[in-house]
Amino acid sequence: MKGGAGWLPRGPCLVLAMLAAAPGPGAASTQDVSTTSREVAGIRTIHRSTPGKDVVSVRLYLLGGAQQLTEETQGIEALLLYALDHRSRPGIEAAGGRPIVEIAQDWSVTGFQTLPEHFGEVWEAWAGGIAEPTLTRSDVGAAVASLTGEARRRYSDPEDLVRRGAWQSMFSGHPYSLDPLGTLRSLQGLGPADVDAYRRAHLVRSRMLLVVVGDVAPEELARRVEAGLGTIPPGDYAWTPPPAVQLRENEWRVQERDLPTNYIQGYILGPPPGDPDYFAFEVATNLLSGKLFDEVRNVRSLSYAAHASFVESAVPTAAIYASSRDPARVYDLLIEQLEWIQTLARVPAWVMNRYLEGFTLDNLAQNLTADGQAAALGRAEILFGDHRVADSYLDGIGRVRPQDIRRVAIEYMRSMQLAYLGDVDRLTR
Repeated sequence: MKGGAGWLPRGPCLVLAMLAAAPGPGAASTQDVSTTSREVAGIRTIHRSTPGKDVVSVRLYLLGGAQQLTEETQGIEALLLYALDHRSRPGIEAAGGRPIVEIAQDWSVTGFQTLPEHFGEVWEAWAGGIAEPTLTRSDVGAAVASLTGEARRRYSDPEDLVRRGAWQSMFSGHPYSLDPLGTLRSLQGLGPADVDAYRRAHLVRSRMLLVVVGDVAPEELARRVEAGLGTIPPGDYAWTPPPAVQLRENEWRVQERDLPTNYIQGYILGPPPGDPDYFAFEVATNLLSGKLFDEVRNVRSLSYAAHASFVESAVPTAAIYASSRDPARVYDLLIEQLEWIQTLARVPAWVMNRYLEGFTLDNLAQNLTADGQAAALGRAEILFGDHRVADSYLDGIGRVRPQDIRRVAIEYMRSMQLAYLGDVDRLTR
């Protein structure tokens, strides 16, 4: 379900250089009849049974993400999951599993991957740690040390700094402005008592979405959920998307730094999941990425990295990035590519077809693995309210036409929040 710069082919006239042979966009949209969705012990559970497959992926989503946080508690859910991981990882790995911990804007994930023959033992090591979490000071201390180290890197690395600046400009006063992984200040102010209080208040079944893909019998899965996760307090949480963000005039956040190169990051607000223009905005973002890469890097060699990527979330955006010794020229080229998309009158059918074929191949590659399928099912259920969107996503992309791309570019790609890090004189020139 995720596009972006990564799948685009590289070479002259990038947008036209699409893969020549691939299945059509509808080839992967057939519904998997072995996928079920039901309540098990008060937990919404999506189970895709894949008999004979080698890997089982288990993902437990805790809904809310940044909406759970305040300025003082940024990173507290990450601390909880990192501490749980520190406690249960040895048992999971000894039983033959690989833990999963992910922190995002709209949710957090804990889970594991394993072989079917090890599923029961790995599940017990993982679920037992969640249902009866006796977190020690050592567990929380290890989590604080890990997240603090990550925060020091994020808040000193130029690429992360410029990205954070643009993100803060886009989401000022919005829950997304809070850092789910925590800031140095917030992490240093949180201790074991805070994490334990958060666990007791917020680790509840009503916040949970469980997604399992693999060769696991439905009866066994239900039994294990009821015996483990089913013992967690129910809570009264109800997922609601974060508030919408209003389009506003372009804004720059500029930081003067003496660096070997200069960094530009921008964010463009897109339509929410379920909006008729959602898929067209994703296609437009990927076309912009191809044009930007081609004009900035291939034709003029102004940057080793210039691209756009679709950021999938409850409030989706297009992220635009470039680094260059000539940032003013790169910015001019960015505006030229945006205007090209906004004036797009016609794209030859063969170009669109090959674009969609390339997108299809990328999407299929992501969903070859059990964990890729589990992640796609989870995102579809949360963002669209229906896990089946994961299987019909390519159909939505395939229905996009040039006039749709032009329309969303005019409506949404007319406003951008930007950040700059580097030599200010080079930008103003």
